[in-house]
Amino acid sequence: MTTLVITGLDRDRAAELARQSANGSMQVETASDYDGVLAVQTGHASHYVGICQSGAGAALGLAIGILGSGRCSAVSTPGSAPDMDAVRAAVESGVVAFGVPQDHVRTVIPVLVEAITQRSR
Repeated sequence: MTTLVITGLDRDRAAELARQSANGSMQVETASDYDGVLAVQTGHASHYVGICQSGAGAALGLAIGILGSGRCSAVSTPGSAPDMDAVRAAVESGVVAFGVPQDHVRTVIPVLVEAITQRSR
């Protein structure tokens, strides 16, 4: 089963939203940034979501350092509406670590969960 690990600001709220969106199709866990990235690196989790104010700095810093920039993407930025096609494209391209601004959690997480679920089928 696909496992999504969520870290950062409001991770518990984001995890609950992910669980509701997944409707049992994936396991959702929360962790520290470090533990979340290591879970992906070691194969204990398939995908990582880091949440911070910008969706790029603290959300992805460790992920980029450990997993490499090619496997990471800030899927939205504060101050502009999230591009859901870009979220889906990141998943389709094989990105496994996603940075999300705290303000976009409610809109990005359901789309991200749906895209990961579809790709995992």
